[in-house]
Amino acid sequence: MSQQATLRAFIAIELPTAITEVLVQAERALQTQCRAGVKWVPAQNMHLTLKFLGDVTLSQMPEVVAAVEHEAMATHPLHLAVATFGAFPNPSQPRVIWAGLAGDIEDLSSLAGRIDVRLRQMGFPLDTRPFAPHLTIGRVRQEVPVVDRRALGYAVAALPVAPGLEFLADSVHVVKSELRPEGAEYTRLSSSKFVG
Repeated sequence: MSQQATLRAFIAIELPTAITEVLVQAERALQTQCRAGVKWVPAQNMHLTLKFLGDVTLSQMPEVVAAVEHEAMATHPLHLAVATFGAFPNPSQPRVIWAGLAGDIEDLSSLAGRIDVRLRQMGFPLDTRPFAPHLTIGRVRQEVPVVDRRALGYAVAALPVAPGLEFLADSVHVVKSELRPEGAEYTRLSSSKFVG
């Protein structure tokens, strides 16, 4: 059997520039707490992931796009806002630094769940963890000392969120991810408007 060509992909909602600028400011504020050992997400790579697909064959891609389009058509535009900053798994042992969201979270979770179920019918595994809408802004490297890691985590938890960070999510995208030495490069493959 011949090896099929594949690409790495995920499904996401893109962020307006006003939101990514605020998140970059948060990154800069946190860099004073941990000057090294954190891989900060550049503004052009910030997004709200609905589902990570991993390797997708080129022959599967039209069906993936059609599935996302189908669910987008049943979704109305979502009012969302940056509401908090936090860390996974917790502030004292941060591995992922994130911004949490508020607003139409129930509808957002419903969309992610419907996409997950529809893609399961195509052979993609169901997500094992509950959907936790967040915007990743940094990943803490393993070698960061515990004391620095803890200081960073508490700085994240104390970071204030400016009011008025609302945005309207009106479309969902299938995105290709290419891992390069200088970092991941994302390319939008399809865009589906919310019209429900």
